[in-house]
Amino acid sequence: MSNDIQHKKGNVSDIIKMIDRANETFVYEIFIPSLGKEVMFREINTSQQQRLVKAIIDSPAYNTEFIFAIRNIIKENCTDEAVDIGSLTIFDKMVICMRMRSMSISNDLDLQFTSPKSEKVITRRIDLNDLVKLAVEKIHIEPATIVDEKGNFQISCSMPSIDDEYGLERELRDNVESIQIQHEKELRQTVGQVFTNEIVKYIKQINIKQGDAIVEVDLKGMSFTDRLAILAQIPAKVNNQIVDYIDSVSKEFQKITLVKEEVEGETIEQRLKIDASFFTVS
Repeated sequence: MSNDIQHKKGNVSDIIKMIDRANETFVYEIFIPSLGKEVMFREINTSQQQRLVKAIIDSPAYNTEFIFAIRNIIKENCTDEAVDIGSLTIFDKMVICMRMRSMSISNDLDLQFTSPKSEKVITRRIDLNDLVKLAVEKIHIEPATIVDEKGNFQISCSMPSIDDEYGLERELRDNVESIQIQHEKELRQTVGQVFTNEIVKYIKQINIKQGDAIVEVDLKGMSFTDRLAILAQIPAKVNNQIVDYIDSVSKEFQKITLVKEEVEGETIEQRLKIDASFFTVS
């Protein structure tokens, strides 16, 4: 009787290459909303999960390390080289994260709801594949054009891309990493920067009326500092409309991420956080 088992004694590099080839068989499809098609991805490996676990230890004011880690993992695990991962939207990223977690770790996610009266805890199990389907069906986010009362400004807003989020987050971290949040003033400063960073991520272009001419200002590729300088000069009423648009995007996301459960006659809300801890076993 023949023995088909081959005993491999080689260097670590050769063994890793064999594992990589074996991992190519662990692929699955993810429907990408902005592309309107399925794209194939590999499962998360142990090394990548370790990177995500490390990202849990991050500043409480922002989620930078996870943004960096998951961007790289999505790029590493997409098998279709024709797909520009950086141009996918943050909604695409949410769908990818849920599907990745479902296929690589577990499709079941347990959320806990605690009664404020008796502190009784109820655990509700979430089916992530069902949640992905619901997200694709329920969430609809369109770009918006905001115009001021006099028609001097036209501001084009849309969801940030993965690279928009990464680039501005990278610059934000460079600007604030030296700040040690030990006092209320330092916390206000950091939170303020995080808030304005969120606003500029959603602005794609500003058209400014100059007499009979329209000057188009494309913010793509501009630094965080330059975008902030431009945003500072925008009328407050217009800025408030931008915030309203961002709020509308957040409400769309909440159709999926805000989970409600009845606990002792009260409706308790629990937010599904897609961060580094999302990729640990619940």
